[in-house]
Amino acid sequence: MIATTEQLAKSVGVRKACQALEVPRSGLYRMRPAAARCPKPKPLASPRALQPTEKAEVRQVLNSDRFADQTPREVYATLIDEGKYLCSWRTMYRILDENQEVRERRNQLRHPTYAKPELLATQANQLWSWDTPALAPQVQVLQNFSVPPNGPITISTIFWMSSAVTLLVG
Repeated sequence: MIATTEQLAKSVGVRKACQALEVPRSGLYRMRPAAARCPKPKPLASPRALQPTEKAEVRQVLNSDRFADQTPREVYATLIDEGKYLCSWRTMYRILDENQEVRERRNQLRHPTYAKPELLATQANQLWSWDTPALAPQVQVLQNFSVPPNGPITISTIFWMSSAVTLLVG
């Protein structure tokens, strides 16, 4: 059916061929091979873009001994003070990034992973801790909400470690 539609489309057009044969145009376009579709145009380089020789000159200036320990912003400011303009400081960063010459220069610490301290007792009165989050996995909380007719609301919270607590909210 698609082949017939393609044959008819050459003489009357795609829209009329699809209407006559009751074929959806979207299906026709989807079945066409990728070569028949419009190729995507390559992005054109800007006429204002730096030429490879100019980029090499900027890299040479940035990597020179004079500017070895300065950032592109500082190099840019120094060159402007001397009356020489190569490119913007952002373009200097882009050129360095193209050549993988931009990185974090500060010494970054790598923090080692420490083992979490474990509370361990082998006898009675060996371990005393006020670290209540360490007790959290051991505590089971049961809450019971009950509202008697025409009476106060009673909330009971029961811990397996302690006795029941009853609050009267009135």
